[in-house]
Amino acid sequence: MAIRIRNLSFALATLFFFQLPSRGQEEETPLREFDFYVASSSRIRNVRFGVFDETGALTGSSPTGFKTSGRSLSYTYKGPDPIVFFEEEAAPTAADPNAVRQTPVGKSMLPPDVGEVLFFFIPNPDYPDSGLKYNVTGIDIRQEIVPAGHVTLFNTIPITFRGVVGESKNRENGTAFNITQGINPPIDIQPQAKVLLALESESEGFLRVYENTIYCDENERILLVLSPPRIRGSRNVSGKQISLPIRAEKRKETSGP
Repeated sequence: MAIRIRNLSFALATLFFFQLPSRGQEEETPLREFDFYVASSSRIRNVRFGVFDETGALTGSSPTGFKTSGRSLSYTYKGPDPIVFFEEEAAPTAADPNAVRQTPVGKSMLPPDVGEVLFFFIPNPDYPDSGLKYNVTGIDIRQEIVPAGHVTLFNTIPITFRGVVGESKNRENGTAFNITQGINPPIDIQPQAKVLLALESESEGFLRVYENTIYCDENERILLVLSPPRIRGSRNVSGKQISLPIRAEKRKETSGP
């Protein structure tokens, strides 16, 4: 069914407000441990995540460092599900001059059975009514999902787009496919290809909403995250290209004769 262009400016599903785990909580919470990166569709500063002890009680926090060019450095999280991101500021009192105030700004459920995740932050258009500044999506970026020599599209928008991948930057005709919400199958584009996305309009047919030439060699892993337009009323989908590291495979031990 055709979709009106204004639907590109919708708000993503609202996240429920939540409380950070308190120090010394009585019930033990199952802990998850994995490495992760953060990235965003816009400039973000002063976002931290919780540090927990072996019982799941919050004992401190650690900063994240967003980069405008792509992903952050790698961080390790060991704590309960969901992961909580928050802003932290000094709030000294007479009783505790070192007190800090932690304000939740986003959260994400952890993908199951995964050891490498990228958390993608999008400004929440429902803030402050929703209580959270950002919608945060956890993306499983293991190499079998985002393989070397390919671009893998992750669509944060609950709309299916029509995509075309050309064989060169000068060719608009190519292999056609649908881009659905969530992770999509990887596309071999070595060494480069033009990626076009279109949205079907009731009155104007197929309208181009994204176009870019993606470069990727056999030693690169490219994740392309699609998010809502940055400008309200625009039909141009935002696309963030994120280069991911290649992890060396563990060598299998073999026994000699």
